[in-house]
Amino acid sequence: MWKIRKFVDTYSCIPNGECEMFKVPHIARLFVDKIRDSPEFYMPTKIEEIIREQWKISVTRNQCQSARKKALQWIEKEYDDQFARLRDYAAEILEANKDSRVEVECLTSDDGKDMFNRFYVCFDSLRRTWKESCRPLIGIDGCFLKNKVKGQLLVA
Repeated sequence: MWKIRKFVDTYSCIPNGECEMFKVPHIARLFVDKIRDSPEFYMPTKIEEIIREQWKISVTRNQCQSARKKALQWIEKEYDDQFARLRDYAAEILEANKDSRVEVECLTSDDGKDMFNRFYVCFDSLRRTWKESCRPLIGIDGCFLKNKVKGQLLVA
């Protein structure tokens, strides 16, 4: 509950574009999705320019640089969290789709940690339908993965 004890209708603030409440974590939160989509585009100078144009607030280049670094750390942590749950995802697929085939292959790094290598899924219903009704033809499509997850995504 709020209670206003005194209301002063006039103020003496001069709008100069400075905002002490616009801190690094807040800037990082605003730009984390954009940095995830195109990290090369959202560099500190671009972030500073966007903040100035959209919110008419001036921030320093160091704030933007720290915010970008923090956002990249959050994205990296998200990747690690998602890959840690990959085996759980495979188990859920097998539980929900009996007779399907799921393979998760990891490599062991020099320091003894598991690193993701491959993930294969073949749903039983798709396999049966393809065998029963499709011509014996296989098409392959793929794309290259960027950022932390390097490699190729292939679909047959």
